[in-house]
Amino acid sequence: MEDEKYLRYDLHCHTLYSKCSFQRIRDILKFAKWRGLSGIAITDHNEIRAAFEAKRIAKRMFPKGRFEVVIGEEILTDKGEVLAYYLTERIRPGRFEEVIDEIRKQGAICSIAHPFTRFRKNFTGSLRSASKLVDALETFNSRNIVPGANSKAESAAGRYGLGITGGSDAHFPFEVGSGYTRFPESLPLEKAIRLRKTSASGTVMLAPFGIMASWLSINARK
Repeated sequence: MEDEKYLRYDLHCHTLYSKCSFQRIRDILKFAKWRGLSGIAITDHNEIRAAFEAKRIAKRMFPKGRFEVVIGEEILTDKGEVLAYYLTERIRPGRFEEVIDEIRKQGAICSIAHPFTRFRKNFTGSLRSASKLVDALETFNSRNIVPGANSKAESAAGRYGLGITGGSDAHFPFEVGSGYTRFPESLPLEKAIRLRKTSASGTVMLAPFGIMASWLSINARK
């Protein structure tokens, strides 16, 4: 029997539509392909217009090759940020439980972003309670520079029986693909997450450069 083949998707990526990023959509797609990814989720802060635009552009850029653009969003809640995938409409920031309800209404899936991060928006609610509502935890985020943040998230996902997602949290092209989600080619991504058939990995080596570039970007726009 042949060995199972796997795909890699970067499930956390920002564009110009996020004020902390100067990343153009075409650059994201080019770097994603160059990094050997089979797909990417555009997850701007509280915004999905760029994700739809990226999906249209990808169809023209890669008409014959398999490359999926997932319509995503990083949504601010009162307990932290949530990553939503396969959305059809934008979801506004709000209470955690209400945001999850809106995600479910669209038949989308969700993962708590960087739950144990430091100096950013970590998750402040009860993961035990949240595990009954969400599909996954982001267990690898390439901008988690504090040691242990990613491994704590991975341990929590196992403890609470949740799926796993990973991504670069890229705000600039050089970061794209530095974090990713790996899953069997035989499964659609959303099913792999729900069945806990995913893993997450990458590097945090580029994080200091990306974080500094974001800080400069935010101040340049003030």
